[in-house]
Amino acid sequence: MPSPELTHSHSRPTGPATINAVVTLLKWRGLPIELAQRIVDQAQYWTKCTRSNKRACTVIARMAPPRQSSGGQLETWTSGQEDEVKEDMEMEGSGLRDRIGEVWYLCSSPMGCLLKQRNGGEEKDETGASSWIRQVAVETFSRDQGWSDNAAHYGKYEHSYSWFEMSLLRNGQEVPESRVKIQYNVHAGQYFKSHRHVFDKTHPLVRDAVEGDRLVLWARAEYPGWTNVIKEASISVYTAPYPVPR
Repeated sequence: MPSPELTHSHSRPTGPATINAVVTLLKWRGLPIELAQRIVDQAQYWTKCTRSNKRACTVIARMAPPRQSSGGQLETWTSGQEDEVKEDMEMEGSGLRDRIGEVWYLCSSPMGCLLKQRNGGEEKDETGASSWIRQVAVETFSRDQGWSDNAAHYGKYEHSYSWFEMSLLRNGQEVPESRVKIQYNVHAGQYFKSHRHVFDKTHPLVRDAVEGDRLVLWARAEYPGWTNVIKEASISVYTAPYPVPR
């Protein structure tokens, strides 16, 4: 069967209990807890929550966003997350508002999302308390319109007007000054190209995020003729059950 277009997954270790068990084991070996936590951190033994979207979307510069309108008149495209973030989209001053040549393509789960074991072996997603973000990884698979009037820049990233941005969403609103450009498409690219960016704890997107925030991936295109054709993308958030060891 084909894989779903919109997925939400967790990789092992899926919760803080497993990580804390490893820290405890190292303590039993005689290591101070600070050193035990540092060892686990250096090994990047963190929980990982991934949201991915495989719904193709084309953002065209200076044209109305392709997302389906609230009245259902433009049934062209939806991210699949509209119901999940409906309140955020509809609130005044929403940080999830498409604009001309600008569309939010994917939202992460709220920071601190964990997969918890329930009675009978059932697993359920929850936002867990006391988790600290360590790293964020963003992957995109996209191209631009495949042509331009500037042949000197074909196959390069210079003078590309088709790109991606990230922002922090807090209580339905975009955190001021959190928006950053992360990737341009190859200029006049003939093929889809994958890009992966990893942001560590020193990056503002990670450093300034708090429990419950979401990361938002925006697709942009500017100037006539330019497009951003997205085939798929994902956002992975890595967390630990303790602050960064000193």
